[in-house]
Amino acid sequence: MTAELFPKHLPSVSISTSGVDAVTASLIRKAISPNTKRIYRSALNSFLQWNANDNPFTDRNVAQYLSHLYHARNLAPASIAIAFSAIKRLARQAGILTGWKYTTETLAGIRRAGKEQGRGQSQGLTYEDFITLLNSAPQPRKYARKQESTHRAKMRGSVDRVIIALLFMAECVARRSQTCAGAICSKQTTICF
Repeated sequence: MTAELFPKHLPSVSISTSGVDAVTASLIRKAISPNTKRIYRSALNSFLQWNANDNPFTDRNVAQYLSHLYHARNLAPASIAIAFSAIKRLARQAGILTGWKYTTETLAGIRRAGKEQGRGQSQGLTYEDFITLLNSAPQPRKYARKQESTHRAKMRGSVDRVIIALLFMAECVARRSQTCAGAICSKQTTICF
């Protein structure tokens, strides 16, 4: 691969829609969500700041950047993979073709070495913690101006117990947000999915 200079300014994260019909252009614009565009733009800005010395844009330099993200910035492997995806997309748009041999190997090493790096690496509940949570769920709660009635606490506690049990059983299968996204039918104290 020939060494090419990476652009100093940040081009659009989206690809050009010139030369295609309106329906196809609409689909191309929807290919990347606004949130992904925001994340890619942030990742590319970070890369351009790191590459302020105008290093040639090569597979080896991108691999060095990923290593920098891992060692100097202490990012999780998933975050580094997102940065690499953004760089690959921008390189493709700039017409810079590379096999990414060094970069993909570097990322593979980061994934293997960095299993415990980054946020979200918490330990699951122990069985004892699970039982403690289940037993404390129906206890009346004290609020700033009043205390929850025993009847209300039992109703809420039943729902809480189901959620706690689902989270404990799912452990790594379901995210907390997915479990809690189920509609809670408070009158029957059941969870409807």
